Formats: sequence, C-alpha cells, structure tokens
Amino acid sequence: MCSSDLVVYVGGLGPHKNLARVIEAFASVPHAERGRAPRLVLVGDHGADVFHSDEAGLRALASALAGDRVVFAGPLSDDVLARLLAGARALILASLDEGFGLPLVEAAACGTPVIATRRSAAPEVLGDAALYVDPLDVASIAAALAHALGEAELRTTLGVRGAERAARLSWRRTAERLEAVFDTVASGSVRT
Repeated sequence: MCSSDLVVYVGGLGPHKNLARVIEAFASVPHAERGRAPRLVLVGDHGADVFHSDEAGLRALASALAGDRVVFAGPLSDDVLARLLAGARALILASLDEGFGLPLVEAAACGTPVIATRRSAAPEVLGDAALYVDPLDVASIAAALAHALGEAELRTTLGVRGAERAARLSWRRTAERLEAVFDTVASGSVRT
C-alpha cells in the first residue's frame, strides 16, 4: 500500500501539538531491519505560528535525537500533500489536546494508517480505523510508530478501515445534518 518509510505529521509547531514527545518516540524506534531509516516529515506553515511555535527547539531536538531523519517540510500544496499521505506508512497526530483533526480524516481517505491522540474526536470519528496513543507517554507513541512502520498487515487493515470511515464523512452530509438541526430549532420542537 505504501512506497516509503515515511511518517507524516500535518499541523503547527505549538507546544500543544506534542511534537517533542513525537520526535523523542520516533528517534527511539528501531529501524535496522531493512537498513533504511524511516523519516518523520513535519508538514505545515510553521512560520505562521510565530507566537506558539517552538520550531528552533524542535529542530535542535530532532537534530540531536534523529539527525536528518526529521524533515521540516513547511507548507505543501493539496496535491503534493495527498501524494505524500498516500505514500506514507502513517500519519501521526499525538496532540495533548486536539479538536476534530481534519488531517486524520484526509490521511484516512488516502488509505494511510493513522496514529492519533486519545484526547481528540478521533476515537469517535475513526473508531477501530486508527492506533490511539496516550500523548503523555513516549513509550505509547513509540509502540504505535513501531507497529505502523513494521507491520504491513496492520497498515493494510487500518488503511482499508480508515478509507471506509472517511468515505462516510462529507461536507454535504454535515451540511444536511446541520440544516436538520436548524429546522428543528426553528420549528420550536426542541425541548429544553
């Protein structure tokens, strides 16, 4: 299903994104089995997040723990990001606190396995189509990364499940459900 040893992260570099623990976990995952070292690719407009970004600290940590295996890619076009996700072994979003997490659904739609924080809507949205981690536990994050990088059958299963879950989500369906709520409220049939 995937053609590379890439793990992708999409988002900002703020402290709540928990990237220091992700980098630490990634650096601890053994990778000698095929002689090719996996890479962690951090995608996003990191310059736009100047007040909450710790880019310099994260770059120093990545360099110290993983050398050149962590890539700060910056922003990518939608087409390039879709190709990157489709070829990755996993997308990781191990935030300390996360909302809906649109990159998780985008990755799932590409058939890419997802590693997600339990502190998000991901368990409700993706169900059994993702690996979930305790964002405060580096060992939990490292174990999920090791599974995603090393187990082809697991990646295939999660990829298929994720694509199925993502196919059930659409802006049109969301708009229709929201319109139904508005109609119910407007008709006065909501009881408080």
